[in-house]
Amino acid sequence: LSAATVTIVITPLVAGLPLTNSVFAGRNETDSNLTNNWASSVIVPDQAVSLALSQATEFFTTPWRTSGDNLWSAETNVTHDGIDAAQSGSIIDNQQSWLETTVHGPGTLNFWWKVSSQAGGDKLYFLTNNVAVTNISGTVDWQPVSQPIAPGQMVLRWNYVKDGNISSGADAGWLDQVTFIQTPITLN
Repeated sequence: LSAATVTIVITPLVAGLPLTNSVFAGRNETDSNLTNNWASSVIVPDQAVSLALSQATEFFTTPWRTSGDNLWSAETNVTHDGIDAAQSGSIIDNQQSWLETTVHGPGTLNFWWKVSSQAGGDKLYFLTNNVAVTNISGTVDWQPVSQPIAPGQMVLRWNYVKDGNISSGADAGWLDQVTFIQTPITLN
C-alpha cells in the first residue's frame, strides 16, 4: 500500500473578495497505527485585510497595511461607535503588532483609541513617518485624538508594543472612527 494525499480547495468570499483556504489531508496506510496527518493554511489577500480594516476604522481614503508579530483585525466586541473597530493582534512579551495607512498632508487627523495593557510597560503608539507622536498605556478607555499632519506624504502608524515582563488587562489596543481632513493649499 502507498501513502495518499487529498487536496481540497474551498474559495469562500470575505467582503466580496476571494479567501483561499487550502486543506491538505494525508494518510499513511503503511503505518500500522493508521496515523492521519493534517495541515491547513489560509491565505487572505491584502485587499481583503485592507477592506476589513477600512470598514472597522471607517477610513476608506487609502489602503491599510498590518504586520508585526501578529496582524490587527476588525472586531465587533470593543468599539467606540457601537459597530466595529480595529484591534491589535495577540502578542507575547517583546513583540509588536502594527497597523498603518498613508495620507497626503497638510491636514488634521482625528481618531478614537483605547488600550488595556500593563501600565507604563506595554504601549499603544501613534507615529507619523516612524516618529512617535504620542502613546497610551494601562487601562485607558476610548479617547479622541486630533493631530495636525504636516505637508507631504505621511505614513500614519498605530503600533501596540509589549515589553519583556508583565502581562496585564486584555493586552491589546483598539482604533476606531479615523478621519483625515486635508487643509486646502492656496496658491498665490
